[in-house]
Amino acid sequence: MVVSLFYIQLHIISMKVLSLFANVGFGEFELIKNGFNVVVANELLDDRVDFYKKLHPQTKEVIAGDISQPKVKECIVNAAHKLGPIDIIIATPPCQGMSLANAKKASNDPRNTLIVHAMEVFLKTKAKYMLIENVPNMPETYINHEEYGSIKIADYIKKSIPENFQCHTKVLNGKHFNTPQERKRSITLISQNRRWDFPDENLELQTLKSAIGDLPSLEANCSSPLKWHFSSKHNERHVDWMKHTASGKGAYFNALKHYPCCIIENNSPDTIKELIKNGSIGWHTNPPILIDSEGVESKAKVTSLNSNGVVKLFAEIPPKHSLRREIYGFTTAYKRMNWDKPAPTVTMTNGSISSQNNVHPGCPIQPDGIFSDARVLTVREILLLCGLSADSLDSFAHNLDAHPDKKFKFKCGIYGYDYHPSFIRKVLGELFLPKMASAILNTLHQHRGKQLTLDI
Repeated sequence: MVVSLFYIQLHIISMKVLSLFANVGFGEFELIKNGFNVVVANELLDDRVDFYKKLHPQTKEVIAGDISQPKVKECIVNAAHKLGPIDIIIATPPCQGMSLANAKKASNDPRNTLIVHAMEVFLKTKAKYMLIENVPNMPETYINHEEYGSIKIADYIKKSIPENFQCHTKVLNGKHFNTPQERKRSITLISQNRRWDFPDENLELQTLKSAIGDLPSLEANCSSPLKWHFSSKHNERHVDWMKHTASGKGAYFNALKHYPCCIIENNSPDTIKELIKNGSIGWHTNPPILIDSEGVESKAKVTSLNSNGVVKLFAEIPPKHSLRREIYGFTTAYKRMNWDKPAPTVTMTNGSISSQNNVHPGCPIQPDGIFSDARVLTVREILLLCGLSADSLDSFAHNLDAHPDKKFKFKCGIYGYDYHPSFIRKVLGELFLPKMASAILNTLHQHRGKQLTLDI
C-alpha cells in the first residue's frame, strides 16, 4: 500500500563548471557561494586571464587564447577531461557582431561563429548542461556554417545537440533578479533528457537610489576617501551642460546655452556650414544661432538642398559672426539616470559622459537650476549596479603613503590602483550579471530532483 508521496532533493555539491569567454570572473562570485565549482575557464585576452587568476585562485585551469584555434580548443577539452567530468558549460561569447543591423542577414563577422566552437567543446566534453548568454537578438542572428550554410544561431544550436538533449531560449532581464540594472539577455538552456526550466522573475524592482543612494555625492573631476569612488576626467563644457540637467532628463532639452553645442567661427568672407544630411532637420530642440561681434544673438538663416532624394541643410555665417549649433546625436547621450528606476544597461562605454544614459542622477543644489554630480558613475557605483558588493575590488587599491615605491596602473586621490579604471569599466560592461547567472543555475536543484513513492 502507498502510504506517502514526497520529494527528495538531490543536493548539488560542487557541480563542476567550464566557463567559456570567461571575462575576468565577476559572474562567478555568486556561483561559488552556491556550491558550483568552476574548474576550467577560457578567456581570449591575457590581461583578463591575469585578473581572473587573482579573483579565483581556486580555479585549476585558466586557459588563455582563441577558442577557434585548434590547439586552444584541444587544451580546453583536455583540461575538462582531466578535471571533470564537467557538469555545466557556461558560454558568453562576444556580442559586438550581433547588432540589429546584422540580425536579419547572413553575417561574416567571425565573432558570431564563436558559438560553433563553443558547441564543439560542449559535445567533446559530454557535459550534461549548457547555458548560453548573449544579446536578445542572438538567436535570430545568421552565421555561415560549412554544413548548414546560412543559418540562424538558434536553429544551428538545435541541430547540433544530441537527440536526447533539449534546448530552450528566453529573454530575461537583470532587473528581475535582484539587480538594479535594466539588462536584457538571451538565455539558452541545454539539458540532457529533461527540460531545464527558467527561474522565476522577481517583479519587485531595485532602484538606483536603493543601490547607490547612500554613497557620498561627488563632483566632476574629484576623488573621495572611498576606494574606487572617484570621478572620470570630464570636459568643462560637458560638466556645465550636465549641471543644468535634472534627474532623468537629457541635456539636449536644456534652456539657453547649457545644451550640447559648438561654436563655429567665420574665418573667411563667405562661410556656409553644412549641418546634417539624410533628411534630418539637424537639431533636436535648439536651432542654429548667429552671434555677432557684439555678442548679440539671432536665428541663423538655414537653407536646404535636395539632390537625388538626399536633403542637405546649410547655415550661412556672415562676416564677423559665429554660429552656435547643437551637436547632433541621440537624445540618450548627455542624459542623467533616474533615481526611482533601475539603472539603464551598463555598457563598455560607461565612462563616457556623452554615451548613452551614463550620467549620475544628481540632486538639486543652490542656486536653483543647478544639479550635483555632473559626472558618470564611479567604478564603485557600477559594481553595486551589477549586483556585486561595493568592496569587491578594494584589495586592488592601496594607500599611496603606505606604498611610496610601488608602481601602480593608476593613481587618484590617496590611492594607487593595480588596474586602470578604463579596464575595469570595460569588463563590467561585458558582465554576465552574477545574480541572474546564479538564479538560472540554481534551478538545477529542481531539475535534478527525484520523486519517490514508498510502498509497504
